[in-house]
Amino acid sequence: MDKVTRDYTELGNGSINYAAMLSNIDQDALQYYYIEQGSNFAQNSMKSIADSAEFFKKNLKQYL
Repeated sequence: MDKVTRDYTELGNGSINYAAMLSNIDQDALQYYYIEQGSNFAQNSMKSIADSAEFFKKNLKQYL
């Protein structure tokens, strides 16, 4: 969620603290996870999802 417009944005650019959320989940109950890019993107949809995936790999995957 974008900090200003509250619309979709890439992982790492928004206001949601995913590290805090993911560090408290029951990993045994998690079977799948998805990274989704909404209709709002900085440059284009493929660049935005690539940026989100890269942020996930570097900063969030460790929690899963």
